[in-house]
Amino acid sequence: MSKRMSSAVVYAALATAWAGPAAADEAANQAGKIMRDYGKAVVKVEAVLTVSAEGALAARLGGNQEQKVQIVGTVVEPSGLTVVSYINLNPASALGNVKVRGPDGQEMTMSLKGDLTEVKICLPDGTEIPARVVLKDEDLDLAFIMPKDKLDKQAAEQIQAVDLAKPAPKAQRLDQVVRLGRLGKDMNRELVIELDRISAIITKPRMLYILGGAQPGAPVFALDGELLGIIVFRKKAGGEGIGRGGPNIGGTPAVLPTADVKKIADQAREEMTKAPAATQPTTKEAQTEEAPATKPAK
Repeated sequence: MSKRMSSAVVYAALATAWAGPAAADEAANQAGKIMRDYGKAVVKVEAVLTVSAEGALAARLGGNQEQKVQIVGTVVEPSGLTVVSYINLNPASALGNVKVRGPDGQEMTMSLKGDLTEVKICLPDGTEIPARVVLKDEDLDLAFIMPKDKLDKQAAEQIQAVDLAKPAPKAQRLDQVVRLGRLGKDMNRELVIELDRISAIITKPRMLYILGGAQPGAPVFALDGELLGIIVFRKKAGGEGIGRGGPNIGGTPAVLPTADVKKIADQAREEMTKAPAATQPTTKEAQTEEAPATKPAK
């Protein structure tokens, strides 16, 4: 190798080394801007879920069980309408009929049902807003929750809605993206921000983006700040069962593009205008699920 060629190789290596940190800093700066612009769009949703079972092995659950659910949601309009992962919100109903192997080795079927008795949207400042489920789409793993009463000025100032009307940007494998999330109540519901990359793209039966890590219900953005989609949970066929801790579901978190989320959000907006008692399913896949009234948090 000539000295000239050797110098060129060294120069290229140095240029790459210098560009690496610069590119990383730029991505971090963009992620910081997204966090400032849309951090208030990410909320925690808390619910009380009563799980009941029917079938020969129903006693295995020890009767009805009450579980507290804490999940992430994304605000999609200033009224407080929030989208979450339906499987995360109501894992028992998402399971439906599960096959369980009995003590004698015989396979039996047990039917699970989950009833939501309380739903609250928890804002970044700790305010808890009584809410109800207005629409669900189990196929897409989406549920939309709205406050029971109009938000007051203080609560309205604590949220920032993402824009579902803008077309999602086109993304490719290894594209860098920004995903937001929130920790649980024990961690003061602190905002979480992560830089991630698209590791795979699923095209059938619908477009989905696979990331290295994901928190269902959270938003994912391209580096330029455009909303790419909402993280949902794609249930694995036959991946459900009953563990020591109760129902568990096998599957993969994935990003559902904005356009697909918007279609169901539009239906949810229509449901918001109806009285709760008159709420009815709007499509074969999308159905409403009404939760009983709750008292405002003190």
